[in-house]
Amino acid sequence: LNEIQGQIFDDTVTTIAEQEHAKTIINNSEETEETKQIMKFISGVAGVGKSHLIKTLAQQISLTYTITPHDEEYSAPAVIIGAPTAYAAIHINGNTNHSIFSLGESYSRYKPMSSEIASEKKVLFDNCKLIIIDEISMCSNVTLMQINLRCQEITGSKKLFGGLNILVFGDLLQLPAIKSLQVFEPLSSTQVYSSFAGGTGLNLWEEFEYLELLENMRQQNALIYSTALERLRIGGTTEEDFEMFKSRIIEPARNGGKPTFTEMAQYYLTLCENGSNNVMAIFPKVNDVNLFNAAVMKCKRLEIVDIFAKNSSDSG
Repeated sequence: LNEIQGQIFDDTVTTIAEQEHAKTIINNSEETEETKQIMKFISGVAGVGKSHLIKTLAQQISLTYTITPHDEEYSAPAVIIGAPTAYAAIHINGNTNHSIFSLGESYSRYKPMSSEIASEKKVLFDNCKLIIIDEISMCSNVTLMQINLRCQEITGSKKLFGGLNILVFGDLLQLPAIKSLQVFEPLSSTQVYSSFAGGTGLNLWEEFEYLELLENMRQQNALIYSTALERLRIGGTTEEDFEMFKSRIIEPARNGGKPTFTEMAQYYLTLCENGSNNVMAIFPKVNDVNLFNAAVMKCKRLEIVDIFAKNSSDSG
């Protein structure tokens, strides 16, 4: 961990230890001051080590506080990790926010859990010392409020997020929530009525303490490239940056024309065959992704199997 990562790690671990000590004192009927709840937003551009910090924190807190009864297989987790999408959740060894908190569709009205699901969630959160949510930019303000209400429902506490510690990670200049107001925007009166059937438009985002990771760990040996990317994300690209990006155009597109998906697929497979194991093809539209994937499968002569999914909710 670098200096800022280490500071966040130490502060989090220390605060949780103080909270646990305070619980012991309270259980022994001694007076003590309440330890402050952790509510922090940890930001930073891609490559600064957000995922590494998440995994390190989760490992340390889990090792310290996970209860493993000798006569039971289930062990209530000390850290609960979520993300807006399945892909993002897998990357940090977590689950989707909708699965963890039994949320319905973001456009539907918030509903309390059924008694069966409420019992399941109380067991899941029984030993929770810390909630971590990654890719917070893709959460809407409605989803954040839903998570807050669900935590209150699970713990029985009216404190924000049911009094549970929560760290949210992400970069607000990356992908926003789809067709929704962003996580830092106050709930409008329309949202409050349509999603929560009344109440006040509390801006939860203002309650989070802001911290930022600054040292790029992924591109330490490519400083020129990393600083160019940082300028690109805020619309400050220079002529030198533009020329450097042009130099990285793939071979099928260097003649000025747009390569076909078959040409791109063949180039991609050639890179993979030559030992480039971390090749990633990125497209601006879902349809382009589908066409590229189909071209790759065709080039590899793979059999295509269609699996149809049905959208459902387990919120009870």
